[in-house]
Amino acid sequence: MNPGHIEAMTNEGKTLITIHRYQEAVALFDRAAKLAPNHSTIYPDWCGAYAMLGNYDLAEEKCLKALELSNAAINESSFNAYLNLTYVYRKTHRSPQAVDILQKLTKQFPENLLIRSKLAGALFEVGEARQAQLIAEAVLARNATDEQALEIVKKVRLKKE
Repeated sequence: MNPGHIEAMTNEGKTLITIHRYQEAVALFDRAAKLAPNHSTIYPDWCGAYAMLGNYDLAEEKCLKALELSNAAINESSFNAYLNLTYVYRKTHRSPQAVDILQKLTKQFPENLLIRSKLAGALFEVGEARQAQLIAEAVLARNATDEQALEIVKKVRLKKE
């Protein structure tokens, strides 16, 4: 199978996700995986599409397959798989596992505000409101419009009242 063809299919799937056509994206990733089952770039976005459909079991399965294919290394190619897995964990009430992953991602990508913002949210969910607030405020110092960070600061303030 031509790797360029799989990449094109993956990019088309990403586009479908962007325009909220998740079911079509899932079908496309399914076809791509049948053509090249060990092509690691298919799985992170396949996971994301399943997650957006609320099918967290299959989303987790696809994320874990992506990580298996990348030898679980935290790097640019596994970044989306890890990030999507934290989304699945948070949606399935496993925020402590999401916190663990997000802390590891923060060490690998210390300047990434998206990770820090998601970490603040997960920390709040596990009852670490003060730490969540500190991280959210640090994110807001660099990006005053970060919606998740703004929401965390608001939640912490409401909790104090």
